Amino acid sequence: MRAGEVDDDKEGVCKVSVNNLAHHIPPDLEIEILTRLLIKSLKRFQCVSKEWSSIIQSQVFIDSFISLSQTRSRFLVAVRSAKNRVALLSSRRFTICNPCTRQIITLPDLKAKVIREDIYMFLGYDPVGNEYKALCSTVLFGERFQEHKVLILGGGNLSWRNIKGRKTKRYNVVTNGVCINGMVYFGGWTTREQEKEPRIFRFDVRCERMSSIRTFSSFIACGSLLNYNGMLAAVYPNPREPLRGFVIWVLDVFDKFRWKTDVFHLHPLLADLSGKIQLNFLGMNKSGEVILGPLKLPPRHEPLYIFYYNGKGAKNYIRRVELEGFEEFGCNHTSDEQCVCQLLISPEHFESLVPF
Repeated sequence: MRAGEVDDDKEGVCKVSVNNLAHHIPPDLEIEILTRLLIKSLKRFQCVSKEWSSIIQSQVFIDSFISLSQTRSRFLVAVRSAKNRVALLSSRRFTICNPCTRQIITLPDLKAKVIREDIYMFLGYDPVGNEYKALCSTVLFGERFQEHKVLILGGGNLSWRNIKGRKTKRYNVVTNGVCINGMVYFGGWTTREQEKEPRIFRFDVRCERMSSIRTFSSFIACGSLLNYNGMLAAVYPNPREPLRGFVIWVLDVFDKFRWKTDVFHLHPLLADLSGKIQLNFLGMNKSGEVILGPLKLPPRHEPLYIFYYNGKGAKNYIRRVELEGFEEFGCNHTSDEQCVCQLLISPEHFESLVPF
């Protein structure tokens, strides 16, 4: 019997050649199958046929892949070493990397006839327009106002342009930036002594608008902002129990300056499990577990642990997970003070196919 023909045997079983069946898979089912694969597999499958390559690069598939990827977030760990074996940041050249596709781009320089005093870069994502944008906050020497520029990634020709809107008094950025639901947030201080105040700045990625509200110094003193169940938050040690707990300040409504707090009391067992390593708040996962871990690689020959803690309600437990494979970075220090290898950890990383 030739390939592609159908035959009924005595038991009534229909036999169809595999080659013929592959051409009769519905397009919707093909997309459903492909979205469940990892990006490294999709990159290989793009070479299988022009049809599959077209599907994987289509906007419909990219949107479906991102939606599913957000439900299966992963734990991403990068190492920043003084030996320059892994370099993620530099003083004046800003680089963006997609660790899944391994795509790396260097942003163009900011041209100016006058010296720039400070340059701050942030990456934002617009979930509606499905675009990545880079925000640059800078100030020219001697100027009273901050300069904001934006660059759209994935357009081919990378170029900076000024953001329209009212001027913003110059400030110093003192926290990281975090993108939540199409908004980039960061904290800073206005620089004029008579008007110096702590503020939270917000950049609307889609509308390309800057806004800010006054905050209290404790919120930005921690230096680290995070996504807390879809809301902007900051964490700092509980003043009553600096070694046994921490307080999370959550910005409930930005425009109305409405806050709420959440207090966590750490179990004494956590200190015993972590040993001499100083633990830091890394974030929370969708299960409501608090994720704690070090910001530096541990001394040589010692394991690297991440802790998952749930201290709310009836479920009160601690999980310790060992991360392996960091020996290749060759960090031969014998104490935490000597460590030059900084850990960059994202507890809720999801894969993206959106091109830069």
